[in-house]
Amino acid sequence: LPRIAQRLNLGIDAFAFVDDNPFELDQIRSIVPEVTCFHVDEIPALRAHPRLQGSTSDDSRKRRQFYKEAIEREEVQAAFGGDYLAFLAASEIELGINPYTVNDLERVAELVQRTNQLNFSGRKYSRVELDEIVANPELSKYVLRCEDRFGSYGTVGFCIARREAERIAIEDFMLSCRVQSKFLEKALFDHIRRNLSGGVALPVWVNFRATAKNKPAQMVLDDMGFEASAEGGRQLGAEADLTCAFIRVETQAAKT
Repeated sequence: LPRIAQRLNLGIDAFAFVDDNPFELDQIRSIVPEVTCFHVDEIPALRAHPRLQGSTSDDSRKRRQFYKEAIEREEVQAAFGGDYLAFLAASEIELGINPYTVNDLERVAELVQRTNQLNFSGRKYSRVELDEIVANPELSKYVLRCEDRFGSYGTVGFCIARREAERIAIEDFMLSCRVQSKFLEKALFDHIRRNLSGGVALPVWVNFRATAKNKPAQMVLDDMGFEASAEGGRQLGAEADLTCAFIRVETQAAKT
């Protein structure tokens, strides 16, 4: 199971194991306690299980295709040996960063409820809380979509930001593990800083709160040079370079 999870870039807690042998079930529980285990006799009731409820979003319906494309990427990446950046540059990554619209609601609701590894604040929002956020005119709400030469990743992220007097504040950011280690965070922060700063060099502050599951988000910030802020969260200096040459950013207004 851990190898399957790694290949699909999923958290091990996203898996369920079904078997008719109590010994096998107990063994899985002891080796990988994060996996939810079911006896075969429970199968008729699984359709109503809260952990196994499906989604109506377009991204959920395409999940099988996403996994197939991920396997193809993995096979091509192997040809680049250890030169991961060369593989990313050859992947022709395009990141769409657009304002939130009501059509994004179902997928954004999934992201704010289910994202763990790249959930920077660690928060999970209810529908009521999400409605309040998207209705707040003081916040800039961004929806991220991504594709490359292998196919589309779909809608992969949701970010809430605001321009403050002396900094750009990333109030919250959830990014799908489908695009982990692709430097999309860096490209997004660069885009937001350029668009909200008004031409003034400003630091970028991220509302990061460590949880048991979001170590990958912390590693992303560490790699970019973010440092702990006295008030909590992480901050990057105004002069820090956030450009990411191998990612093409597209917005509704223009391409950069």
